[in-house]
Amino acid sequence: MSTAAVSQSAPVQLSRGSEWAKWDLHIHSPLSGLNNQFPRLANGQPDWDAYVEKLETLTDIHVIGITDYFSIEGYRKILEFRNQGRLKHFSLILPNIEFRLDRIITTSQGPRRLNYHVIFSDKLTPEEIEEHFLHELKFSYEGDPQRADLNLSVRRSNLELLGNRLKTKHKKFDDNRSDFEIGCMTATVDPGKIKEVLQNKEQVFGGKYLIVLAEEYLSLLNWDGQDHLTRKILLQGADGIISANPQTGRWARGEGDLSVEQFRSEFKSLKPCLHGCDTHCLDVIGKPAESRYCWIKAEHTFEGLKQVLYEPGERLFIGDKPVYLKNDYQVIENVSISNTPDWFWRPDSAAK
Repeated sequence: MSTAAVSQSAPVQLSRGSEWAKWDLHIHSPLSGLNNQFPRLANGQPDWDAYVEKLETLTDIHVIGITDYFSIEGYRKILEFRNQGRLKHFSLILPNIEFRLDRIITTSQGPRRLNYHVIFSDKLTPEEIEEHFLHELKFSYEGDPQRADLNLSVRRSNLELLGNRLKTKHKKFDDNRSDFEIGCMTATVDPGKIKEVLQNKEQVFGGKYLIVLAEEYLSLLNWDGQDHLTRKILLQGADGIISANPQTGRWARGEGDLSVEQFRSEFKSLKPCLHGCDTHCLDVIGKPAESRYCWIKAEHTFEGLKQVLYEPGERLFIGDKPVYLKNDYQVIENVSISNTPDWFWRPDSAAK
């Protein structure tokens, strides 16, 4: 095709670049096992209609992450509603599984456990995540002085089995809490095993998950104490941190006591600080404390989310509104080029 013909073709339309948008990747579902305050029907089942209706009021949030402890069930249920035509105003809904780690750390507020999140790509089905990840991951069920501990796979039935056993043996657990709740409260997993399972199934999960460490209690660790290495290894092994603390955000992107180069040398990579409402009830869905919204400048895709790993300072902001958001009159809506001279090359000309 001649270059002269190119100048007579229709104008080339260039799409808008990435824009700032609110993401909330930490919204618990009515099936979450802990601190569940979502409304229930008269028969005791979750009131999913009330939950979905509340989500549909979040018209200013473009991407959400449905979060459950040790489970993918809430995300699966939300996909059913989406397939029925509900929740279409969200550009993207991602699954987020939260775990309690088998690490008891010493803090200024006493011993605490840390939480781990695995955020998966929407390209994975709930069945793939369940079969190839959760059912491969183990938690300790029972010890034995002469044999290896008995471990069970992360399944709802096994967590209920653990909860029921503990309620039988320890009456203070038998206080109207479900077997599943007691199981989720007491079960723990090894963060190394989480990564091992994901790496062993790289053909399924390669490039389709992010490991995010919750800052809760982490910042209470004494860098000069016995948990120094625990904190360091957990940070090294995480893609990011869940935190709304501005000081943590600056430090984790190399703007604190460590430079970018020093931080990468010590912790392997910069750590973007994501944040969400972490809600367990309807009232505060999509409303993080102190209006510390999570703004991301990227395509509304899992690949877009991964961009914050490389540019946390440029693509991520926690707060009411990014101070460097441009006014509409400062943004180029679109660009079209027509009647171009012979030297102008258009992308589709190479294919003709």
